[in-house]
Amino acid sequence: MSVLFLICLLALFLIDRPVAIWAAHLSPRVVQAGFFVTWFGTSGYMFLVSALVALAAFVLRRNESSRITREELTLLARRAVFFFLAIAASGLAVQGLKHIIGRARPRLIEQLGPFSLHPFSWPNDFASFPSGHTTSAFAAATALALMMPRARWGLLVCAVAIGISRVVVSAHYPSDVLAGAALGTSVTLLLARSMVRRGLALFPQSARHSWPSCRPG
Repeated sequence: MSVLFLICLLALFLIDRPVAIWAAHLSPRVVQAGFFVTWFGTSGYMFLVSALVALAAFVLRRNESSRITREELTLLARRAVFFFLAIAASGLAVQGLKHIIGRARPRLIEQLGPFSLHPFSWPNDFASFPSGHTTSAFAAATALALMMPRARWGLLVCAVAIGISRVVVSAHYPSDVLAGAALGTSVTLLLARSMVRRGLALFPQSARHSWPSCRPG
């Protein structure tokens, strides 16, 4: 994650301005496609789906007589709760940082430039860094990848696409997106490590070897 934060810092000074100007001149069709992709980084439906899955698993578990099925439903419910907590924890972190930092969004680049900071600001125009959608996307992708290691590359591609879409629709600078990716991934891995240390077997053994932060100890 430290490497990603370093890349974020380089992006801040080297590519934020030219990429923001490039995005501002994209065709309406490309921007419309960006808005479609960016919706999938919205945390609201992630909360809803994970909560419904957890609730359904708990309800079905109470009515299920097969021990194996009960164990599977318990695991599903716990994984849904883990997913919910990953999105919630990373979301709280990114919202706090956004308003503490108060970076102006790319649409204000002509008036304020890419380095305009307004600390402790609440207006949405000054909530650019880090990207909230990207944070949620990478938190979700990391959580799902831990539970389904074989799908990790596809999940990564989806998260990256959402991050790129935030630049395409002129909602964020590249450094905002990189910071969101680092934040969402880091928070989720820390939460997963905490779960493992508490003895909750939520992840396949292959995932625990692939992600150092999820190894016990």
